[in-house]
Amino acid sequence: MMGVVLWIIVVLIGIVVATIGMVLLAPVQVKVDWGSSGTQFRIHLLCVELVYDKSAGIMDLRLFGVTIIHKITTKKKKAKIKKKRTMGNMWEVWREHPNTIKKWLKQTVLLIYRVIRALRIDCIKINAVIATTDPYWTSVIYGYAEAVGWGLRMIPRVQINLNPDFKTDRPKGDITLAVTYRMYRLTWAVMRFLWAVPKRDSVRMIRRLRESSKEVECSKEP
Repeated sequence: MMGVVLWIIVVLIGIVVATIGMVLLAPVQVKVDWGSSGTQFRIHLLCVELVYDKSAGIMDLRLFGVTIIHKITTKKKKAKIKKKRTMGNMWEVWREHPNTIKKWLKQTVLLIYRVIRALRIDCIKINAVIATTDPYWTSVIYGYAEAVGWGLRMIPRVQINLNPDFKTDRPKGDITLAVTYRMYRLTWAVMRFLWAVPKRDSVRMIRRLRESSKEVECSKEP
């Protein structure tokens, strides 16, 4: 009996480890569509897909293409009472901790660099209709835009479609951006960032900033 229990535990641990490994190694595809009709986000990982339509206020979670969660995110906004918050004298606090600020800036730049390196651009599509109130300026802007677009079309995975419209005065268009990244590279970049930032000095700086904000609030009271 004990051997069966141990065998089940080993199998469960193996399934968990295999699942974590698949998630970390599997490519995550992110697609964003901006346009006159609204903004839509799509995130695809293995057999799971998350679709969020900002204009319609709808969020769907799909498993193997079947919607398992359908949520309407548009809600009536309630009037909130805005509380004024002061950050105190930030300049004085930053002057007291110059090395902490430098380390944070350095690690933030490195994090952005590592995240960008982990991304792979699959497709960039730009469809635009150029229109102004004056047909002359429409043709001028279209000429300059087409010149720039001709150079951008030489970049792989970039598709640009520009058209002038002399009958209307409202420009329109849409942009589609699709990228893929590996979870393990993103996770490793975040872990290196959290390991490298000065934790104790950051806590001291935040405490000093809060004390400074309280001092400012007390000085404003009659």
